[in-house]
Amino acid sequence: MTRPGSTDGRQPVLAVELLADPDYRRYWLGSTAFALGIWGFLVSMGVSARILTDSPLRISLVSVAYFLPMFLLALPSGVLADTVDRRLTVIVSRAVSAAGALVLAALTASDRLGYGALLALCALTGATVVSEVAARQAYVTQVVRPDQVVGATALGSVQGGIARVVGPLVAGWLIGQWGQAAGYLFFAAANLACVWVFLRIKASGVPIRSGGRPLPELVEGVRYLWRTPDARAVAVISIGTGVVGWVFLALMPLVVTDRLGGDAFTFGLLSTAVGLGSVPPSIALAIRSGRLAGEARLFYLSTFAWAAGVVVYGITSSTAVAFVALVVAGAGNGLQQVLMRTLLIRLTDPAFHGRVLGTLMLTWGANVVGTLGGGVLAEAVGVGPVIVLSGVLIAAVAAAVLAARPSTWRL
Repeated sequence: MTRPGSTDGRQPVLAVELLADPDYRRYWLGSTAFALGIWGFLVSMGVSARILTDSPLRISLVSVAYFLPMFLLALPSGVLADTVDRRLTVIVSRAVSAAGALVLAALTASDRLGYGALLALCALTGATVVSEVAARQAYVTQVVRPDQVVGATALGSVQGGIARVVGPLVAGWLIGQWGQAAGYLFFAAANLACVWVFLRIKASGVPIRSGGRPLPELVEGVRYLWRTPDARAVAVISIGTGVVGWVFLALMPLVVTDRLGGDAFTFGLLSTAVGLGSVPPSIALAIRSGRLAGEARLFYLSTFAWAAGVVVYGITSSTAVAFVALVVAGAGNGLQQVLMRTLLIRLTDPAFHGRVLGTLMLTWGANVVGTLGGGVLAEAVGVGPVIVLSGVLIAAVAAAVLAARPSTWRL
C-alpha cells in the first residue's frame, strides 16, 4: 500500500519528499534564514552590551529587554496567528526586524549607539520575534499534509539546531573582521531573505477562522486550552521547564572559568554542544512519515534526558564530560520541543492552533525570571548547586504533571 504522494509503491524519505515540495522548501529556507540571523543577533547584542557597560546587571537587562516582549505578547501573538493571515504576519514582522537591524548597524558604524537605544531596539526585535513565531509554526499546517506535520516540525528543529551552531560563528567572525555593524547587517540580510522567500510561497496563510475581537479571542483561547486537559498538560510542562531549565546557559561563562579552568575557545565549544545535540533526534523524526508511535512517552523521556544532562553538567569538573552532558541536554530538549509542538497540534482544534502555540512563547519570556532568580541564588550558594537544582526542577515539573495526569503517558 502506498502512502499519499507516492506513485511507484516505494516509501519516500519524508524529509526528501517535504523539501521536494516548492512551498515547503521555501518555508524551510525562509525559516532557516531567520534562525541563522536571530542566533547571530544574540551574539551582536551581547557584544554591544559588553562594550557599552561593565555592569553585570545592565548587561543582563539587555537580555531582559529582548525577552520581555515575548512574555508580555505571547498570548496576543496566538490570537494574531488565529485571526490574521499567517504568511503576511511573518513577512511584515521580518521586514520590521530588518529595519531595526539596519538602524543598529548605522548607529554602531557611526559610534552613536547608546545604552538606551540598544535596550529599545532589542525590545523591538524581541517583539517582532514573538509576533510571528506562533503564526509561522501554525502556518506549516497549511503548507503540508496532516501526515507530514511531524516530519515538517522535525525539519524545523534540524535547521534550528544547525543555526544555533552556525549563526553565532558567522556573526562572531563578521564582528571580528569588520566590527559590530557587520553583525547587525548579517541579521538584516537574514530577515530580508526570509521576507523574499515567504513572498514566493503560494499556500494561503488565512487561518480557518479569521476576524473577531482580540480580547474575546484571547480569553476564548486560554479557556479552550484549560478545558483540553491533555493539551494543557503538555503546555504546563513546556512553560514550567522553560522557566527553570535555561539557567545553565546563563551561568556558562562562570562554569567555564571557575570550574573547568577554560578559556574563550572552551566557552565556544560548550555553546555549540546544545545545538549539536538537538540535530540528530530531529533528523530521525524528519525521515519518518505519519504519526510517531509512543509520541507522548518519548516527550516525557526526552524531558528527563534534558534534566539528566543539566545535572551532570552542574556536577562535573571535566570539560569532556561537560560537553557530552550538554549534547545529551540538547538532544533531550530538542526532541521535547519537536514533540511538544506536534502533540499540541494533534490534540487541539485547528481553529485554535495559533493561540495554543502562542502560549509556548511564554516559555521564552518567562525564562528571564528563572535566569535572574538563578543568578541571585548563585551569588549565595554557588553556580554548581544552582545548575543541579535547575536540572532537578526540569524533571520535577514533568514528573508532577505525569503523576497528576497519568493518561498522558499513552497519548
